[in-house]
Amino acid sequence: FIVSPGYSQSLVDWCIERCVPIIPGCVTPTEILMAYMSGLRVVKYFPANIYGGVSALKGLIGPFGEMRFIPTGGINASNFLEYLSVPCVQAVGGSWICDRHDINEGRFDKITQLCRDARESINNSELCNR
Repeated sequence: FIVSPGYSQSLVDWCIERCVPIIPGCVTPTEILMAYMSGLRVVKYFPANIYGGVSALKGLIGPFGEMRFIPTGGINASNFLEYLSVPCVQAVGGSWICDRHDINEGRFDKITQLCRDARESINNSELCNR
C-alpha cells in the first residue's frame, strides 16, 4: 500500500491500475473531490492541525459524507480521542506513539507502552459505545 503526503493524479492512477491500495494526502475540497472521482473513499488529512483540525473535518462531513479521513500532523496523546470522535475519521496517525528517536535508540518497550496507553484510552472513552 502507499500513503502519500499530497495528492498526485498520476500516482493514484498508477496504483489503481496495479491494484495497489493508496491513501493520498488531501486537505482541500478540490483534492478530496479528485480522490472521490478516482474512486477513493479514504484519504489522509495532512497536516490536520494546520488545516483546521477537528472543526475542519466536521465541516467536510456534509459535502463529503462518503469520504473517510485519516488525520495526521499535530495528532498527539492529548487530542487523538477528539479526532477519533468525528464520524468521518477512520483512524489517526501520530508520531507521539512511534517517535523516530525511540526507534533509533531501541526503546521498543516505551513504544509498546504508548500503544497500550492509546488503546486503553480508546477503550475507556465513549468511542466504544457508539
